[in-house]
Amino acid sequence: MESLVREGKVVASWEAVVGRQRRSRASQTWVISMIGRTKSVCSVFVGGGGYQAHTRPTLRGLRSVFGWRERGAARWGACIVGFVWVVCLWCVGGGKAEAKGGWSLQGLLPERVLLLHDNDVYFGTDRMYSSGLLLEVGNLGRLGDAAQAMSRFFFPKDVMTLSSLSVFVGHQMYTPNNITIRRFVPGDRSFAGWLFGGVTYRVQGADWRLRVQASLGVVGPWAFGDEFQTTWHWLARQLIQSTDPPVPQGWHHQLPNEMTMQLSVRWSKEIAQIVTRNTRHLELSLFTGGDLGTVWVRGMLGLSLRFGYIINMVPSSEDLPWLLRESAYHPLTGKPIAGNPSVGPHGMGGRGIQDWELYVFLRPVVRFVARNLFLDGAFFQESHSVTKVPVVVEGEVGFSLKIKMFRLTVSAVFQSAEGDYERVDPSGHRFLRIVGGYEGF
Repeated sequence: MESLVREGKVVASWEAVVGRQRRSRASQTWVISMIGRTKSVCSVFVGGGGYQAHTRPTLRGLRSVFGWRERGAARWGACIVGFVWVVCLWCVGGGKAEAKGGWSLQGLLPERVLLLHDNDVYFGTDRMYSSGLLLEVGNLGRLGDAAQAMSRFFFPKDVMTLSSLSVFVGHQMYTPNNITIRRFVPGDRSFAGWLFGGVTYRVQGADWRLRVQASLGVVGPWAFGDEFQTTWHWLARQLIQSTDPPVPQGWHHQLPNEMTMQLSVRWSKEIAQIVTRNTRHLELSLFTGGDLGTVWVRGMLGLSLRFGYIINMVPSSEDLPWLLRESAYHPLTGKPIAGNPSVGPHGMGGRGIQDWELYVFLRPVVRFVARNLFLDGAFFQESHSVTKVPVVVEGEVGFSLKIKMFRLTVSAVFQSAEGDYERVDPSGHRFLRIVGGYEGF
């Protein structure tokens, strides 16, 4: 019996020794593997040491090192979508600010959620500014609180204003004139994707409007332009059972990875109008503004013409006496004006708010361009570039329809050539813009 116990102890001891050796070999293998991966990562960033050198870190290289070649884009996409949802949930969590002390017509533009889609495929092309997507959420919860606080701070004496604060995330793709050429074409623009997000502050009075927008983003492989375009083209081919749109071939020549920072300001002033107390029938505005950042440095000057049945967002000063006499409610939101006794029914002296809108618009604009990242190349490092045209003329024509709380805007944008390409299309570039969304009152 004792011999059996001794044999059992010996066997158990031997198994323990073998297990420790196996664990030791596994640990050594893991350490060696991590050292190799660390060296590979270092080679991706700084090069040298017998490893393949790169002039810049690339997400594609990191994915190949850590085995994320198939799942990397999905993980990054999930992070971006998750961040947007967190911001949206935070915004919805707050309540609306109420006016304190005295009456004021300072209010909020409608809450809105909109989706914008740009694409030139509707004109039978796939080049230059090829596609754009943008999701914007405005004036929900705490965003509305912040918008009103900003208006009271920046415009304390202008009591007749409406404002909004919104967050947005967007993606744009830029391609050469021919996306089926795999080789590098020196006289054409580069492939480029731009992934960005930011905030927009809008405020408008009776005859003026101001928009300030700030954004952060990335260009290059981190923006997933290759994945976006390749996937969308594949889905389109499956849906229509065709060989078009073609598989893009030149994304390995795209602009390098780089962070972007951009500030945009636009101001407009009405110079002519035909207005009734709650409806505008014609509006002619002059607008100007500019962009400053790593993506664009440019100024602009243009006209905006709208005619049809347009909701009169902010009444003019001539309407103020009858507004205060007949109604204790804000002309747009229908909510009580703080400090003013209730003397009338809901909104606009009992006439209510126009719940539909339909107008046609025309917007010619001239842009004076000092920098265009998608033509001049990367801001912080060397990259391919083509000569840009310093003056670009653009025109947009379309219509906007709003029924109850839903809006649809469709327009065509015509643009002169932005760059001095090898093969210049004299007709410039054209794309269709579709905007759909919800606007609550």
